[in-house]
Amino acid sequence: DILEEFCEDINLVILDFNLPGADGLQILKRIKADKKTGNIPVMMLTSDADPALVMDFIKAGAANYLNKPFTQEDLISRMMSCVGQATT
Repeated sequence: DILEEFCEDINLVILDFNLPGADGLQILKRIKADKKTGNIPVMMLTSDADPALVMDFIKAGAANYLNKPFTQEDLISRMMSCVGQATT
């Protein structure tokens, strides 16, 4: 609900795959299927390095993903990539 309400002001969603009581992949699919939120880039976070899961993220519309644990530099670089800005 919050995402839909403020979608015009949101440039990036960072979404964890493993959420308490929720499935991040299903949430990603809902975000991408909605006309109001479908154009917002989504970066997935996961502690699971399964290549099939990563492919599921990409197929569902994720702009990028990041495995946990990660460095601050990795996070910033991937975030900037998702919003179309190069990092130096």
